[in-house]
Amino acid sequence: SAHAVNVARQNFPNDRFFASEAQNFCPPNNVDVIVLSEVLYYMDYFSIVPDTLRFFQFLNGDGVLCISLNLQNPKARAIERALRPHLQYV
Repeated sequence: SAHAVNVARQNFPNDRFFASEAQNFCPPNNVDVIVLSEVLYYMDYFSIVPDTLRFFQFLNGDGVLCISLNLQNPKARAIERALRPHLQYV
């Protein structure tokens, strides 16, 4: 959210932060971290895997993609099952 980005900028003024709609995300340079916080529910279920995997092209070599899902939600559990074969969980 724009609010989260503003707070991050205040707390870490030497770093760059920005928010974007997931489908339009295209940073000017590769980044260290991409956070998808509770957004995958709103994407077309059948495009979630390719759309999510697309984010890896924007990460630096040791970058991290963080995904937050409420697994109490049945759609979130289905999304997690679809993504599980493609991601490494930590």
